[in-house]
Amino acid sequence: MAFIMKEKIKRIKRTSLIFGVLAVIFLYLYPPYFGIDKASEDKIHAYIGHHLLWQPPNSEQVFHALHPEESSLPDATRLADFEARLNMVRLAMEVFFIMIVIALVLTVLHKIELKKVKK
Repeated sequence: MAFIMKEKIKRIKRTSLIFGVLAVIFLYLYPPYFGIDKASEDKIHAYIGHHLLWQPPNSEQVFHALHPEESSLPDATRLADFEARLNMVRLAMEVFFIMIVIALVLTVLHKIELKKVKK
């Protein structure tokens, strides 16, 4: 009985670890972005969501995220001032959060496994 429980816990640990690695890979492929208005000397900026790494938000999406009240687009010269950038701080926090959750799950499972071995 203890052997079956130990194997089950090992399987759950492995699955948790694989899930964590896949979640981190997903975050790197679908990272968070923020938009910035370069004409404002980088004072106007905002989080604009997660986007595929190979399809970052364009200037129009950044403009609408920074100025939702505006219904029309500015001219092309002004639109060029709006730029999307990777939000590395948010990405690092999200990866760190995933790592903490996985570490907690693995720690709890390890403690359960130790209790079962002592019995």
